[in-house]
Amino acid sequence: MGVTSFIRVGSSAGLQPGIVPGDLLVSEGSFRNDGTTDAYVPKGFPAVPDAELTLALTRHSTRLAEASGTTAHAGISVSDDAFYAETPEWIDQLHRMGLLNVEMEASALFVVARLRGLRAGMVCACSSNLVDGASLYDEANTALKDGWMRSIEAALETAVELEL
Repeated sequence: MGVTSFIRVGSSAGLQPGIVPGDLLVSEGSFRNDGTTDAYVPKGFPAVPDAELTLALTRHSTRLAEASGTTAHAGISVSDDAFYAETPEWIDQLHRMGLLNVEMEASALFVVARLRGLRAGMVCACSSNLVDGASLYDEANTALKDGWMRSIEAALETAVELEL
């Protein structure tokens, strides 16, 4: 179909204090804690996004977040493939490793794109923080929806800038 670049947008849970619902999260790489990527590559193979795409996503996310009074964070994410299966012990271990957030798709997207000579990146809105307990699902507000809109805008601005 001619697609050469992919940008994952959506929701993700924060793993570090200070990440609040509605903040933007840009992945600089993903810890592969999923089963899908094992079907493609050995365990030691890294799940790494395209560098130019990631830098542009970070730049646009930061500008959009600052303009809205929120924050953009960039760092290493973790991809788990079991929704809500994280135990308190696992969350604590991920937090202590300094991982930024947990989600479900980035590692597979990064690995498959890399194997196929394509580009991939990720920007998500924070829906909750698994370390400090902040959650949008506990409140009736629009922070997550607004975060989604900013993540989509960051992805679109990146696509325009890089002429994807």
